[in-house]
Amino acid sequence: MATDIDPNAIKSARIGEYDTRSLVSVPVNILRKYFHYDATKEKYIIKNRIKKIVRFKVHDVTKTPPISCVDAVFCRYVLIYITKEVQLHVLSNFNKALNNEGYLILGASEFLPEKAQQMFVTVNLRARIYKKRS
Repeated sequence: MATDIDPNAIKSARIGEYDTRSLVSVPVNILRKYFHYDATKEKYIIKNRIKKIVRFKVHDVTKTPPISCVDAVFCRYVLIYITKEVQLHVLSNFNKALNNEGYLILGASEFLPEKAQQMFVTVNLRARIYKKRS
């Protein structure tokens, strides 16, 4: 499940086309496995077998909880735009959505608020990876 509050971001994600510059740090073996190169568009396109397993949905995590029973939540560059109070609400919902020992991955410029540290244990602070506390 892939969600975003912006319908245009969802539309772009569904299309799954990326210019070479945006994938420069992606290892070649990953590019070959999950993308094909369209020389006429000069873009990498996610393979259909990958697109078929992802559902895209416009969703506001500050208003409604995400789906439940997930192993990982990737919440990148969301928390920096909302108040601490709303952050705690969102993180509580993520905690409820995660399976036991599920992972929360935040954006590079985001930190887990102190009050949320009782819900998650730090796995890798530099990579902003946290694990749901048992």
